[in-house]
Amino acid sequence: MLSLTTATADVEAAAEPADACPAPDCTATAVAALKAALKLRGTHGIISIGKKFRSMDDSGDHKLSYTEFKKALLEMRLGLPEADMMRLFRHFDADASGFVSYDELLVTLRGQLSERRLDMVHRCYKVLDRTGDGRVTLADLERRYDGSRHPDVVAGTKTQRTVLLEFLGMFEGAGGGTAGDGQVDFDEFKAYYAMVSANIDEGPSGDDYFELMMRNVWHVSGGEGWCANTTCKRVLVVLDDDTQKVVELTDDFDVDTKDLAAVKAKLAEQGMTNIKSVALYGDMSSTESGGSSAAPPSPSPSASPGSARNRRNPDHNRSSIIFG
Repeated sequence: MLSLTTATADVEAAAEPADACPAPDCTATAVAALKAALKLRGTHGIISIGKKFRSMDDSGDHKLSYTEFKKALLEMRLGLPEADMMRLFRHFDADASGFVSYDELLVTLRGQLSERRLDMVHRCYKVLDRTGDGRVTLADLERRYDGSRHPDVVAGTKTQRTVLLEFLGMFEGAGGGTAGDGQVDFDEFKAYYAMVSANIDEGPSGDDYFELMMRNVWHVSGGEGWCANTTCKRVLVVLDDDTQKVVELTDDFDVDTKDLAAVKAKLAEQGMTNIKSVALYGDMSSTESGGSSAAPPSPSPSASPGSARNRRNPDHNRSSIIFG
């Protein structure tokens, strides 16, 4: 944030252009232009501008002067004319203090989640918040997720702990909760997906797309029609009477789907009995007899480092869905 003297100059610089149209109409047009420009960036358009605003906020007070605000928009290369940038600033600087709260601006841009989208956000947060205590910490992630196959970890430029912290930071930077506290609460999770949602069309078709995206990212089973989940693992199950079924591992976010023992445990949890063998699609040679007393096969070189640990303690399955 700049000094008061600079801020005063900024207020004057952001005065209404001489060729201004009626203020309400101009403001609505400027906001619509900004939303349209961000939408061209895809589902992370609003998230990216939020990061840019925060990078300009040296004082950490969540406010920007006009100079900082304009610089952020120019660096984003959104193609907004100077007049629209001035109108946006004046609109959000409601008290004429010379500063705008970019949190309020982001709230305006992202809008409110529809009831259907909010319901999906609640469902998906429950996947992340396995303990149900309303917060997700680094320790929670370290127990559950394997970051060893993240490209930067493989390249040796980052540690697994670093990529987990970056994952938390993605949600913390979206607003809500307490930024920098190393944990994600529901408000932060919701704020992040409200930003994603803002770049997805409104109406039934947009809601369908949002539902499909959320189900597939967080491996939430269910959905109707083209909203139906497609990322939960399907396996070929041979029963004792030699009949075969393709079975979905429901809500498999925490299941190591390369570990046949873990897969069989999940099938049993789903109520499947009399299993003779199981084959994983994509690796049809990987089968395990239901009645065999032989030890499970050793993990292959491409399997998650947590695989052997999972067989000894199935309550601590680790997933590489996000990072793999």
